[in-house]
Amino acid sequence: MKIKIISFSLTILALLIYLPTVILAKPAQVTFLPLGFSIEATTFENIPFQIWGATLAVQQPPEGQGDDVYYSDFPMPPVQANKVHFIQTSIWAAELEDETVIGQIRVCYSDSSCDDPVDLVIGINTAEWSYDRPELQDILAHTKISPAYSYRTDTDSDFRYWAHSFYIGIDTDPVKTLASVELFLDEETSEDTESVGVTISAITIEIPEAPPEMEGRGIVTCADGIGRCNFSFIVKSKEGQEWPLGYLLFKDPDAEVTLVASDFRRFGNSYSYPGQIFLTGWGQIKGEKSRFNLRIADNGDPGADNDLLLIRIFDLDNVPIYEIGLQPITEGNILVINND
Repeated sequence: MKIKIISFSLTILALLIYLPTVILAKPAQVTFLPLGFSIEATTFENIPFQIWGATLAVQQPPEGQGDDVYYSDFPMPPVQANKVHFIQTSIWAAELEDETVIGQIRVCYSDSSCDDPVDLVIGINTAEWSYDRPELQDILAHTKISPAYSYRTDTDSDFRYWAHSFYIGIDTDPVKTLASVELFLDEETSEDTESVGVTISAITIEIPEAPPEMEGRGIVTCADGIGRCNFSFIVKSKEGQEWPLGYLLFKDPDAEVTLVASDFRRFGNSYSYPGQIFLTGWGQIKGEKSRFNLRIADNGDPGADNDLLLIRIFDLDNVPIYEIGLQPITEGNILVINND
């Protein structure tokens, strides 16, 4: 009996030691990196995407509408990822029935290894992009699955209708570095049909790291190389929010350019420029909507003559209207924080 009591007591003690670790353990943090630089942004299940920013296409088009393309690939940033998220759709696929495999997506790594291909299956995780087009209703042979992204169009129709894209996520090896994504047309389906295709219109990488925060204020030399431009910003990602939060103010008094922004989109490490943070979004200049790209580097203290800033501003037609190339700030400080 004594032995049982001691054993029970030791078990309770072990649980009391272990439980606080479980209760207090912080949930793993992730950063979503939407690829591409498009101005069309959306979210699906709280995952941000840049639509038409990273496009792959494979197609066996109707006769006279282009060349056959059975394979396409897209380079990925050299990061380790938990998962890769895709917005994709099928084309010329209205007459395909449910459970038809139309194509495959495969993720490859820097060590030349690749994961097994993941099937894109009609009526399951993909569908004809124009399945709501009135002229297709009599021939549509598969289920209208729920879309991840929709837009209005009148392409090939006498009517306006909703066009759709669909979601698929692929788990990746978290200890390997990404190299590329590959898209294939399914060989058997291609042989059995006259025309068929798949497009990927957006890719987002889920990275197992804390999202960055950044703040800064100071002076940078203006676009004319002479004037003093003021800037200030605070930007952070918050759990449960699709897009970063904060504000950006940039002012070039001589050029009469004052950008005020709080509608942010892509935010994170700029893998094309190691050590730099990239932010893009929408702002206002004299009441007119404009898009901006901001790239910064926190190179320690003091910030003056060390920290770097670049800003580009575009109009609604994506035409550049103002730019300061990457250069050291002359006064102030920029601070980048990771929530480790």
